[in-house]
Amino acid sequence: MSSTVILERPTDDQLLKRWQLACKDDISDVVVIPNVTGQKIERFAEEPSRCADEFGRMKALMADSPYRVFVKITRNTNDIFSIQVDM
Repeated sequence: MSSTVILERPTDDQLLKRWQLACKDDISDVVVIPNVTGQKIERFAEEPSRCADEFGRMKALMADSPYRVFVKITRNTNDIFSIQVDM
């Protein structure tokens, strides 16, 4: 079994190539398969945020783009996740 994660298309082409993200317009996706370690997922999860800080965010290109809503997920020191949604 695997999970497909849809995310905002990063603006850094090196990140797209490094993680082999499939892209269409302003979204990209990655397939997470069972043998992927938690450490690798954490490493991947940090990169799009750093990319947005360094290169800026992709503008929503499609009228029905999921990125017309911004979702920020953060984790505190107790490994508790919080979600912030800005419309």
